[in-house]
Amino acid sequence: MASTTTPPIIGDRSYGIIPLRLTSTTTSPPSTTNTQILLIHQKTIIPSNPYFWTFPKGHKEEGDASLQHTAIREVFEETGLRVGVDDLMVFKNRDGEEVEFREVYTNPIRKVGKEVRYWVGVVKGEQEVVLQEIEVDSAKWVGWDEAEKTITFEEGRAMLRRARACLEAGS
Repeated sequence: MASTTTPPIIGDRSYGIIPLRLTSTTTSPPSTTNTQILLIHQKTIIPSNPYFWTFPKGHKEEGDASLQHTAIREVFEETGLRVGVDDLMVFKNRDGEEVEFREVYTNPIRKVGKEVRYWVGVVKGEQEVVLQEIEVDSAKWVGWDEAEKTITFEEGRAMLRRARACLEAGS
């Protein structure tokens, strides 16, 4: 009999952006061949725990108009990059339903289930990354293959692969 893993009870939610930038001036839509991804080296609550590579994300705050606005605010707070709602890419599956990017895991520090909802967002223009140094150690723009090798946790790599599949399918 096959074993099944029971998903954790969700006690924590965050919202983030998978930030893309075009590598050249082009009129072509974003693809895996003309974009890079921004990864952040996230600090942890407990200083002795190792930092990890991931996408910018954070918690909803009072005053956030929507979950998308939470993600947009968080990417700005952590990286200084401006992404608008119109810069978020919408992907559809074969049934015409919006593809969602969600990761669910047990937070190893807090021992509670966590769900993170991401949107793929295009960073327009030549914006400079300005780090929120209290939470972020460093950041770097990387290609898709390097991103998959760099992201620390499998859940993040799965989000990257899903975004890549959507871009490659043109959905």
